[in-house]
Amino acid sequence: MRGAAEVVRTNKSTTRMLTIALLAVLTALAVLLGKQSVPAFAASSQDGIELRADIGFSNVVKEGKWTRLRTTVTNLTDRDLKGELSITVVLPNGGYNQRYAVPAELPKGSPIEIEITVPGMSYNKQNNRIAFTDSSGKDVPVAIGKEYVEASSIGMSTVGVVARDPDTLNFLPILNQKGYNLKMVPIAEKDIPNTLQLLEGLDILLLNDVATADWTDLRKNALRSWVQQGGTLIVAGGAGYAKTAEGLGDLVPVAAEGTTKLDATKGLEQWGDGKPLAAGYPVTVSTGKLQAGNATAVSDGTIVAAERDYGKGKVAYAAFDPSLEPFVSWTGSPVFWSHFLSGSVNPYSQTGIPGFGSNNENWEISNALNQFPSIKTPSYSLLLIFFIAYLLIVAPGLFLLLRKLDRREWAWWIIPIVSIVSSVVIFTIGSSDKNSTLTHSLRTMELSGTGEAVRSASVAVFVPRGGDVTATFDAGAIALPYQSDGSGSTGNVLTNSTEQAIRLLPGNTEVEWKDVPYWSIRKTWMQYSSASSGHGQFNVALNKQAATYEVDVRNDTEADLTSVALLLSGNVYPIGDLKKGESGKVVVPITRPVQVSFYSDYGNQLFQQNVRNGQDRYARERGLLNGYMNQLANKGSLTKPVIVGYSNDKTGWFEVNGKKAKSDNLTLWVQSFELNDPNGNASGDILPGTVQPVITNQAMQGFGYESGSGRLDLYNGSLEFEYAIPQAAVANGENSGAGKVSVYQNEPLKSSQAKLFVWNGMKQQWEEIDGSLTTIVLPEPAASYLGGTKALRFKIESKDQMNYYLPSIGVEGKVKP
Repeated sequence: MRGAAEVVRTNKSTTRMLTIALLAVLTALAVLLGKQSVPAFAASSQDGIELRADIGFSNVVKEGKWTRLRTTVTNLTDRDLKGELSITVVLPNGGYNQRYAVPAELPKGSPIEIEITVPGMSYNKQNNRIAFTDSSGKDVPVAIGKEYVEASSIGMSTVGVVARDPDTLNFLPILNQKGYNLKMVPIAEKDIPNTLQLLEGLDILLLNDVATADWTDLRKNALRSWVQQGGTLIVAGGAGYAKTAEGLGDLVPVAAEGTTKLDATKGLEQWGDGKPLAAGYPVTVSTGKLQAGNATAVSDGTIVAAERDYGKGKVAYAAFDPSLEPFVSWTGSPVFWSHFLSGSVNPYSQTGIPGFGSNNENWEISNALNQFPSIKTPSYSLLLIFFIAYLLIVAPGLFLLLRKLDRREWAWWIIPIVSIVSSVVIFTIGSSDKNSTLTHSLRTMELSGTGEAVRSASVAVFVPRGGDVTATFDAGAIALPYQSDGSGSTGNVLTNSTEQAIRLLPGNTEVEWKDVPYWSIRKTWMQYSSASSGHGQFNVALNKQAATYEVDVRNDTEADLTSVALLLSGNVYPIGDLKKGESGKVVVPITRPVQVSFYSDYGNQLFQQNVRNGQDRYARERGLLNGYMNQLANKGSLTKPVIVGYSNDKTGWFEVNGKKAKSDNLTLWVQSFELNDPNGNASGDILPGTVQPVITNQAMQGFGYESGSGRLDLYNGSLEFEYAIPQAAVANGENSGAGKVSVYQNEPLKSSQAKLFVWNGMKQQWEEIDGSLTTIVLPEPAASYLGGTKALRFKIESKDQMNYYLPSIGVEGKVKP
């Protein structure tokens, strides 16, 4: 019994000791973990930064456009920091790293807001990294927050709304049922961008009851440049119109005067498909004098809608406040505003927009950048003569000489020496123009028609000896380097290798390439943030003949120009060389063959192949022109005729590695214009290809759209589409043939089961037209088909599978609504 008791006491003692030991171990672990966790938090708060970031407009990022990365950085260390904030991204399609950086100073404990202009693309944890690098070159860790940003990009047409009421125009997505593809983006006034690049994330911008007088010149110039580049600015009226128009000067079509109340609203309602405005509400509208463009709707002698073209874009004016009754609940609002959007958004609900990193859109310019004018191909005849001389010297020459000297055994060392010397001579001749850094540029000057120009350029740098290379441009430029030759794809995951970097500095913009191999070419595209003035314009005068326009073009730009031409709907009409102040004429037919593809080889039409000594004389001219016009096609902006011309100079306008670079500059001058008569009165002529169709109803069992060619794949059903008639063309006319409508098909309908119809607005019924013809002239004037809709509507019905290109329409003479 005693032994058993001792065993029990021993087990209890052992258990107690094990328990004490376990508690000691747990206590030690707790202390250890506590000691590790507290210092880790303290280290983070003392040796790092807090980073908060958002991107785009309320996280809306437009694919393929520049966008804004806005960060708030707080220095949590015990010292002030100086360095640069950067974001490194993997550009899609190209799959290579690109770094964007701005200088930054972070006082300890103070939150600092920093903005960076970055590519518009989808962002996720794997494809981007934000970092702050101090002056010693070390990255400061992110202690609080994420070191990356997340956002999905969209390809929809974006409508920015800056208004007192953020719900203004919230009915617009209803238009998506009619073939549009719109995304509404409310924007606070303080968040309106100050650069052209950031505004390009918007297709349309509405200003309603916004004070613009105190806007900076930077913002106003950027807004003007954005319109010139193809943006649509809508300025709403009402009691707040005067303060909205005050800071915009002559950009708006109507100069503010006051307000009035409409006694009758018929003139306004007809633009809303005849839908009546609700009774019992005062219809207050702003009043003013038309200072540019055309009045598109008038009621009781008051301009209630107007618009003007400005460059490739337009500014529209509505005299009422859309955020107030009776317009908030007006059922005609979608139709009314669809006319403002006509030509401002992509047809067919396109979403496939070329993104950053893909050189497909600019491949012709990229190829043209390889054509350095200062690098000459060695003369073939000279090399042939040298080769024949070499053969004569090495073969019979040396043989006869050594035989005469009786030293034929010397051939064993003389022939190799001659070969080496000959190789050195050939190499020296071939590389004589490749021993120093060489540059050239392809520049574009997009003229507004009032003296301003938006400048952009693609630049190539030839590096003879390799190493790090930095190109420095003026302040206010944003750059996008082309993918370096030979750089491999990283997929869509960020790597530690960054060969290219852009620094947006206060005084300039730097593009840096790391570890460039010798005899390599590096390329970058760049654009300034707003237009500059004093560049002149093309002055265009029109004289309408029976079936043609005689277009008189005077060169009032700041440069002597060569190869001036008019481009319209896939066709080139050469004018010739024009020095400053000189004029030239060209005849443009009102009707012409329909362009099948959205893309045309304008370059080869204007410049024939001219190859000498292995070099194409006009490779740069063709590449620059085709690259520019392809960009317009991608934007859906090929609806206006443009005048183009070229100039050449060797002025150095940027630096390479701190030295002014001598550059061979080829500049494309381009300006779009409207085909109106010389007095500014609307002629009513609508040339084929200048109005894009919008699909309004799709009831096909099978439907497909091929981006780029415009081909539709249809099967069994019906498809409705319409052409919104430009308001400038809606005018009264008494001339014979007024309002004659022609429909131009790429090819006739071959299937007997496919039928084409036009809507007769006067009779309120569909009428079949002869789809077996390539050119169809409608039997009645345009007014019969327009009715109150201000659009020509068509329908195709098919029971078979078929390919179809939506036709072009033309209107000859004035149109009476």
